[in-house]
Amino acid sequence: MNQVTPVTQGQADAAAETLPHNIEAEQQLLGAILTNNDIYDRIAAIINEGHFYEPVHARIYAVASARITKNALASPVTLKAFLEEDEGLKELGGPAYLARLAGASISSFAARDYAQIDARDADAVLVGLAAEPLGDRLQAALRRAVDAASLVGLVPGDRADFHDMAG
Repeated sequence: MNQVTPVTQGQADAAAETLPHNIEAEQQLLGAILTNNDIYDRIAAIINEGHFYEPVHARIYAVASARITKNALASPVTLKAFLEEDEGLKELGGPAYLARLAGASISSFAARDYAQIDARDADAVLVGLAAEPLGDRLQAALRRAVDAASLVGLVPGDRADFHDMAG
């Protein structure tokens, strides 16, 4: 089956604490684009570099996109010149990572589905990020309500217990 090794240990640790993403789908979609530039036309309306969770993948997509829209070839060989000094790519093995992406490519008929997976996951991350401040505000409001209720004797027991429940 198509497979590329995990990106970095730091990202694997952080992945457990983040909202949805699918590194393997990103890798296989990029591989498909690098082996068949016509796939870009099928997915360009669905995703852009902002939909990629892995920053290196976003940069690879951006360079490939720029080349393809100028009718220039985007392959592991042609992207090497543009990304050779990219520190993130170096951490993943340098230009050899581009070749591994190409080796892990999906079939062209699955490209739209993988692009939709990446777009859906990126949208979920944006929703989560937008909701985060709201959650903080709700917790603060709950704390204020508990404090006010305890001041007038509506909340029995220790206020600290209610603060713990509020987050």
